[in-house]
Amino acid sequence: MTFFSRLTDIVTCNLSSILSKCEDPKAALEQVLQEMDQGLAGAKRSVETAARNVDQIRENQLEQQKLADFWLSEAKSSLKNASDDQARHLLLRRKEALALVAGLEQQLQSAVATHEHLLTMKKALEARKSEALRKHDELACGVVSSSPAIQARIDISKSTISDQSEWDELEAELQALKKEMENG
Repeated sequence: MTFFSRLTDIVTCNLSSILSKCEDPKAALEQVLQEMDQGLAGAKRSVETAARNVDQIRENQLEQQKLADFWLSEAKSSLKNASDDQARHLLLRRKEALALVAGLEQQLQSAVATHEHLLTMKKALEARKSEALRKHDELACGVVSSSPAIQARIDISKSTISDQSEWDELEAELQALKKEMENG
């Protein structure tokens, strides 16, 4: 759990406070950026693993549900052949499969929550890295973040956005803001 603890520390840290206490803020920031890169790589792996776990549990749950349906169908066939004992046995097998489906549902909910948490942590880390990169640019240029010169150097590109829907959401927000400013 130290990996996730360290990611939480990185996400919640106050970069300005850390940098103000350092003799060489640029070197300290480069170290923080290196840790963020390592953290992001680990976070991406964790998100991918969590997503695979969700998929595996769903697949297993579906298989068990199909098995339960199969046992029910077989029980009906046994009843048609006047084999009550066989039907009872098959219904018992169905009940076992349904119990597994219910247990897998709890696992699925937990896996989905874990995946969502890890995804949120990854996005927060990406945001903090963007902030650290801006501060790095500020230090390199010797200007403060409110300077129009440094703001003009900030290059937000699709490569910093993790997926197309996130980019589309950003674009929609930008368009809404432009419209608001035109009307205001």
